[in-house]
Amino acid sequence: SAKVQTQYFSEIIGQGTTNKRSFNKSTLHSLLSLDKLLSLKNSFDIEGSINIETVKRGGDDFEKINLNSILYSGSISYELMKNLKIIAGAKMFYAEGNEFIAERDIYDQINDFEDINYDSKETILIAGIQHHFTEDIYFTMQYNQFNVLDKTNTYDEFSLGRLIFMFNMNL
Repeated sequence: SAKVQTQYFSEIIGQGTTNKRSFNKSTLHSLLSLDKLLSLKNSFDIEGSINIETVKRGGDDFEKINLNSILYSGSISYELMKNLKIIAGAKMFYAEGNEFIAERDIYDQINDFEDINYDSKETILIAGIQHHFTEDIYFTMQYNQFNVLDKTNTYDEFSLGRLIFMFNMNL
């Protein structure tokens, strides 16, 4: 199955200027159940999505905003035996452009606006196993690797790997 969604928004009143920001969000999501397609006994799913967001504002140089972000996401799940799955996934997030952030005092009054530039990439990779007790109750053991690369600020660059044990109950 596949799903496409697009949304457009605009500010009612400009913040710090009479020019208004426009927002666009587009999403493409797809789920492929290979077990149904290939008549397999065990569950075998591949899932992917792309999310694109833009923020734009025209005007003079001190008013212009042009911020773009994109999130790629993919996962695979294969049932080794009844209720036991092997899982893997990846997410990659990119952000590039500029946005103005309101600087506020202790009374939440806007004092100024700071022009922030973004040029970053975040990556999450996961692999693990999942045991389902019921459809809504399951245990997951996974290893994930998280990396952040911010080309505008090398001080905040980091990488983290961890082993996670989760017990989920969706009630």
